[in-house]
Amino acid sequence: MRRVVLFFLFVSGFASLMYQVLFVRLFNIVFGLFIHSTVLVVATYMIGLALGYFLARNIKSQNNLLLYGYLELLIGVYSFLFFYFFKVIDSLYVSIGNFFIVKFFLSMFVLLLPTSAMGLTLPIVIEYLKKTENEDMVDKVYGVNAIGASFGALLTSIVFINFFGLSTTFLIAFVMNVFVFVGTALITKQYRVDFRFVKSIIPNVNLGFVGVVAFVYGFCGMALEIVWYRILVYFVANNTFSFSIILSVIILGISIGALLYKPLVKLLKSDNVVVISVSFFTGLYTLFSIFILNNSYIIKGGIYNVFGNVLFSIFGDNKFSEQLSLLITRYTLVLMTSGIIALSSGVIVPSLFSLVKSSLFKEVDSQSISGTILYINTLGSIVGLVLITYVMISFLGFSTSLAVISILYIFSGIVVAFILNRNKTFGIVGFFLVLLVVLLPKDVTFTKYYNGFWNVKGELKFYKEGMYGTVAVFDVNNTRFLKINGIDEVPSDYNSLVSFKVMGNVGVMMKGKVSNVMVNALGGGITLSSVLHHLSNQTVKVVDICPDVKGALVLFSNYNYNVFSKEKLWYFIEDDGRNFLKSYKGKFEIIVADATHPASSDSWMLFTKEFYALVYEKLEEDGIIVQWV
Repeated sequence: MRRVVLFFLFVSGFASLMYQVLFVRLFNIVFGLFIHSTVLVVATYMIGLALGYFLARNIKSQNNLLLYGYLELLIGVYSFLFFYFFKVIDSLYVSIGNFFIVKFFLSMFVLLLPTSAMGLTLPIVIEYLKKTENEDMVDKVYGVNAIGASFGALLTSIVFINFFGLSTTFLIAFVMNVFVFVGTALITKQYRVDFRFVKSIIPNVNLGFVGVVAFVYGFCGMALEIVWYRILVYFVANNTFSFSIILSVIILGISIGALLYKPLVKLLKSDNVVVISVSFFTGLYTLFSIFILNNSYIIKGGIYNVFGNVLFSIFGDNKFSEQLSLLITRYTLVLMTSGIIALSSGVIVPSLFSLVKSSLFKEVDSQSISGTILYINTLGSIVGLVLITYVMISFLGFSTSLAVISILYIFSGIVVAFILNRNKTFGIVGFFLVLLVVLLPKDVTFTKYYNGFWNVKGELKFYKEGMYGTVAVFDVNNTRFLKINGIDEVPSDYNSLVSFKVMGNVGVMMKGKVSNVMVNALGGGITLSSVLHHLSNQTVKVVDICPDVKGALVLFSNYNYNVFSKEKLWYFIEDDGRNFLKSYKGKFEIIVADATHPASSDSWMLFTKEFYALVYEKLEEDGIIVQWV
């Protein structure tokens, strides 16, 4: 029976991450690709999970397996129906306005119910297996569900959406939910489920030091996920698949960590030693990962050669062998960094569960304990998401942020060492490790190379690790380049300059006198300066999702005619171009869409049928759009 239930957990985990990828994609279409929109949707998703974990402490049923099946059915039916009503959400958003509070309430309205149901499922199944198998199987439940989630995240983005589209992919996820429901109904031979609300035995969700460790691990795990994404796009490629690959590897690491829990306890003899050891190791490895990252181009080349030689010999020298070798290489590199660190999050949940069950609340049911630990852990993830996005990267940078996360992991081990293990040796080792993190060199340097793979360093003229992207300006062989997240955006070679200037001049020259112009993407300001050359007192609206590029404008003054000093003639709008057009009430005579490559994760939206339909709607009757071909 346990194998059947664990298979259901694999399927439901697969479907849950399918929905996360799908809902993020849908909300990108509605709210835009702007960083605040993405953070809001992910945070809302986790708020729902946290609420579900919290409610699991208070909901009791005589048939947990069937209740789990009904929750899966609810998730599937609700999500599938909402896909077809998403145009209503889009219409509401456009009619009310492009405000943060509007995005928050709409995302909560859509996501809170299905994500809360997702949060309920794990503690409910843990309690069911405890009663039927007479064993706490937190590690297996958590691990198997995460394996399914890992495959769901990867395949949804790379295969399902790419080949089947959104509607069919939603249908596949819905069928998975129905499959789990039918399976649980057949096993229990029942179709009616009863449940009741009871007061939780755990007072005020207070787990003391265990709560602190659960919160810190949630905080660090989510903070690292964002840092890894910002850094690893340099190797994984900054495209629409990059986040799914990184997310898939992190969840896979969590699943493997959970399944390694019992062998670790057997090896280290006790849960408190497991928590201490894993915390110290993770803190050190987080720091060591900087060394791996700074040498990743060499490591990546070695991995590619190993897999490439095998695959090319099997499939021949063709595009398929090349792409498969590249995918495996990127996946392996991400696994070596974020994947290994994610192991700790998988180990820590069953470890903390065992500590609570054995020493703090011996008489409390497994559902309440697991729900409480997961609830606090998810709250930490929400705080980590907000702080890393809005504070840590912008003010501390990658290097210091990674050092802070490393120290927090070690701090978790120190807390357990002093409070539970009462072993001064562990505590002293922890403080020594913190000192080591502070003193050792930890500068992330590979992002400061123009091309690390070819070892072309270039002369770094400007560098900013901003909220949305990493902006760098290099001089290489008498040519100046502006790069955002590792992608060349503005080269100063002759052909590129001509293209930028044509884009800025041709529309105005065709129209003659104009008064309302939008330029999408500021870049080096070269296209904008060409537009302004024809205007006297009109204000051009410049829309860009990466405000940190403004700091680099002065370095292109030879090409943009000091456009940074003419801010009375242009107005900067920090937003996704498509999202801005949706909420804009007027019309433009000229729209210059100076977007980067459509495969890029921050530009694909500007190459969709919906975007061009929107441009058509927002142009005057004789208006002009100017864009790269």
